[in-house]
Amino acid sequence: MGVSHLYTTLRPFTYLDILDGDVVTIDGPALAYHVLHVCRANGVNLPSYCLLGRVVTSWLDQLVLHGISIRCIYFDGYLPESKLEVRIGRMKRLATQLSNVYGSTIQGCPASYLVQDGKEPDFDFFKVDAQGPRKLIDPCFLVPAILDALREHKSYKNITQLVPGEADHFCAGDVCERGGTILTSDSDLLVHNLKHGRVAFFRDLGEDHMSRITFTNFKPERIFETIGLRYPEKALQLAYERQLSPHASLSQIVSKASRPLLQSAAFLSFQEQFASSEISNLLERGGCKLPSLNSSDPRISEMVIAFYLLRQRGSAHSPIRMFLPPLMECPVLKSAWDPSTPIRQLAYSFASYFTTSRDDVSVHEFRRVQTLSYSGREVRPVSFSLAKRRVGDMMSYMQEMKGFYDYSDHRFWIALGMALEISESQRQDRTSVVPTIYERFQSPGTAKPGTHVAWADVHIFAQVQGILYSFRILQQVLASFGHQHLKHELIDVDEIRGLLSQLTPLAQFPSVHDTFGTMQELCQSEILRSLVDSIATNRAGDALNNGVVSHIENEALDENPSVDCVASDRRALYKNNTFSSLWIE
Repeated sequence: MGVSHLYTTLRPFTYLDILDGDVVTIDGPALAYHVLHVCRANGVNLPSYCLLGRVVTSWLDQLVLHGISIRCIYFDGYLPESKLEVRIGRMKRLATQLSNVYGSTIQGCPASYLVQDGKEPDFDFFKVDAQGPRKLIDPCFLVPAILDALREHKSYKNITQLVPGEADHFCAGDVCERGGTILTSDSDLLVHNLKHGRVAFFRDLGEDHMSRITFTNFKPERIFETIGLRYPEKALQLAYERQLSPHASLSQIVSKASRPLLQSAAFLSFQEQFASSEISNLLERGGCKLPSLNSSDPRISEMVIAFYLLRQRGSAHSPIRMFLPPLMECPVLKSAWDPSTPIRQLAYSFASYFTTSRDDVSVHEFRRVQTLSYSGREVRPVSFSLAKRRVGDMMSYMQEMKGFYDYSDHRFWIALGMALEISESQRQDRTSVVPTIYERFQSPGTAKPGTHVAWADVHIFAQVQGILYSFRILQQVLASFGHQHLKHELIDVDEIRGLLSQLTPLAQFPSVHDTFGTMQELCQSEILRSLVDSIATNRAGDALNNGVVSHIENEALDENPSVDCVASDRRALYKNNTFSSLWIE
C-alpha cells in the first residue's frame, strides 16, 4: 500500500540498471494493476478478464525472453488488522468515485465504464503513458482474474502462490534469504530487510536501444550507506519520519532518523503494518492444519483463514470480515450484492460448520463504504437444518434446468441464482428483485448498450455479476476444505463440490451485452416459469413434510380438508409473488 513520498525521497540515490539475466520475485497484486496499466497505455481502457489473462502471461513471457528467471509470484491471502483502516479508506474512495460518476451522468452511465474490450492490439509492454480517460473504474475482479490466468498456465502455475499473509512480507523474506530483485509498485518493500537484495518498480521498467530491459535500481543497503544511516535498523524509522513530515527536506528526515527512537504509540502502530502475522505458525500451534489456498481468491482465502483462527482456544472473538469487490452499480439503489446474499450466507455457514462449533459467529460484509467508521453488514450463518433445505432447493432447481443449459453455461448459474433469490424472498416475506428484471426484459427489442446505459440496467448487470461471484465464493469455500466431511452426513458436500467445479470461470463472465441478451432470453422463455413452478412445489412440500407453517403457507386448509395441499400452497405462492402473478390469468 506504500509509504507516502518514500519512493521520491530515496530515488536520488538510485541508478539505471539492466534487468536482463536477473532473478526476480514478483509482488502479485502490484503485477495485476500493472497489467491493467499496460492495457490502458495501449488504448484498451476496460479490458475483458480473458484479455487481462492473456496480457499478464505475455508480459511475463517478455521477462523470460530476456533471460530473467521468475522465482515466485506472491499474492496476499490474509491482511492483518493493522491494515483495516487503510482498506476501508480505499473502499470509501471507490464508493465516492462511483457516486461522482453517477452524479455527473444521471441520464445514463457512459458505456466506457462497462463495455469490456477483448481485442488484443499490438502491445508495447513497456509503454508508460496511458491513453484516454484517467478516472476509469477498475474491473471488479481484476486480481482474481490475473490469479486464474497464472494458475492455468503451464509455466507459471507452480511459481504462483497465494500466501497466508501479505505478499510483501513473503517477497522480502525470499529476496533476503536468496538474493535477487523484487518487482513491485509498493514502496513498503524499501522498509523491509532485503540484505543485498534490490527493488525495481514496475513504473520504471523500460527498454534501451539494445532492447534490454532497464530499471531504476533501488538497493536499500547501498542507499542507507550513502545517506549515513544503519541498515536495516534505521529503515523503518526513516519511513516513519517521512510519513510524519511529508514536506521536510531529506537532510531533516535523516537527522531525525539518526536520533534514538522514541517508542510512541503512533510509532508502534506504524511498525505493526510491517510485522509479519505468521498465520501459519499460529494455526499450527493450535493444532490446525492450514486450509488449502491453491484455488482461492485473496478475499475468500482471508475469510476462510479468519474462520480457522476462531477455532483457536482462547482466541478473542472478532468479527469475520468479507471485503466484497466493489461492483459497477447504481449507487442510489440497494446494493447489487443483496440478491445473492443467500448464496454467500450458505458459504459462510459451511465455513462455520467445518471450523467452529461457536454459535456467535458472524460475517461482516463490506460492500459500499460511505464512512471510515463503517463496520460492515452482518450476515449470520444459518442453522444446519435451513442450510440443508437451501441445498435441497438448489439441487432441485439445478435438476429442473438440466434440459435447458449445461452446467458450464453462465446462463445456467444466472437462472439458478434468480431462482434462489425468489425462493428466499418468499421465505422472508420480502419483495424479490426478479419481477423488476422480468418487466425490463420480457419484451422483444430490449435496448442494447450504446454510448450510454440506463443506470437501472447497469444495476441489473451488477446483480448478475454478484450472483456469479457469490457462487464462486461458495465453490472456493467448499474447495478449501478438500474432502473433509461434515459431522452430520445430511448434506452430500462432495456432490455440491462436483457441481460447483463446473461454474463459469471469470474469464468467461458475461459482458454487459451478453448479460442483457441472457436476461432477455430467460424472461422470454419457459425457464423462469418452470423454476417458479418448482419453487411453489418445494414450498408446499416444506409445509407437508416438515409441518412448517409460515406466513405464506398458512392457508386455512383445515377448513376444507378435501383441498389438495400442494395446489393450495402453490396458489398461495402465486398470490404473494408479483413475479409469478405475471403468468396467471
